[in-house]
Amino acid sequence: ASTGADVRVRRPSRRGQGLQRCGGGAWRYQSWRLVQVNEIRTAVDRQGRFREEVGLAPGVNSIVVVAIDSQGNRETRRLTVTSLVLLNQPFLLLVTEPRNQSVVQSDNVRLSGRTGPQAVASVNGVAVSVDDFGIFSTSVALDPGPNIIDVVATNNDGQVLTAVVAVIYRQ
Repeated sequence: ASTGADVRVRRPSRRGQGLQRCGGGAWRYQSWRLVQVNEIRTAVDRQGRFREEVGLAPGVNSIVVVAIDSQGNRETRRLTVTSLVLLNQPFLLLVTEPRNQSVVQSDNVRLSGRTGPQAVASVNGVAVSVDDFGIFSTSVALDPGPNIIDVVATNNDGQVLTAVVAVIYRQ
């Protein structure tokens, strides 16, 4: 039987904790006696499978998995994982478009912005999706004349930030 680590890497947690789950097992009938992930000994079950969480720093990270079977055969897998999670960022609410007090010729305007990746955001009282980087975007219907757009973001600590954007729709 050939040796080899069947290593799978899943994307970092949305919670922004900079963790990466690394797991795998053996090819066919091979069973690992010892597995290390980044030099940390990892539990191996009876089927030769293992699972470990690895802390990631923002940017490029290396994960090295070393597996040794009962005959002393060694298999090493190196994985490069880029973490785009920005740790310890201040809670913010920034509307990037449209600009405040802008004049538009359309009855719809795209509203985009950024907040904390764990925040809950709404535009004029309607919830909008916030991605893993805190970016959100939605379309807002406008009435002829002046329009006030209310944007609210709430983080998981209950802190609330608001922004108001005035847009004038001229037909």
